[in-house]
Amino acid sequence: KISSIIFEESVIDIPTLLKAHKNRKKGCLITMVTFNTDTPETCGIVETDSSDIVIKFHEKSSLFKGYKANGAIYVFEKSLLDFLDNSNKEISDFSNEVIPELLGKIQTWHTNKPFMDIGTLKSLQKARSFWETINK
Repeated sequence: KISSIIFEESVIDIPTLLKAHKNRKKGCLITMVTFNTDTPETCGIVETDSSDIVIKFHEKSSLFKGYKANGAIYVFEKSLLDFLDNSNKEISDFSNEVIPELLGKIQTWHTNKPFMDIGTLKSLQKARSFWETINK
């Protein structure tokens, strides 16, 4: 299973992301980068409240048709590591085993710049084609 992402350096403004995390809503342990996708069935789709806090998460679901996707880039507090240590279970899939446990404690930071998920073979091939085109 391919679970990496490709993005241009300019897509993620790290100082702005860190500032957003510093100013996150009290009680949030994570700031998650999100992006718009045209293939929601291949991504983890988030539903947020009016404060951009994750309230529902749909991992690669063909049933839910939102378009705000988890970019799998996170800024987190040390307390997240404590939470994971105290869970007393071996975690092998962050999206399916951790995110659902932290609903209401994840702030989102959204980018509207091009962002490519390569979590499926088809999307990896699309990314390769894109990179070959721009690097000619």
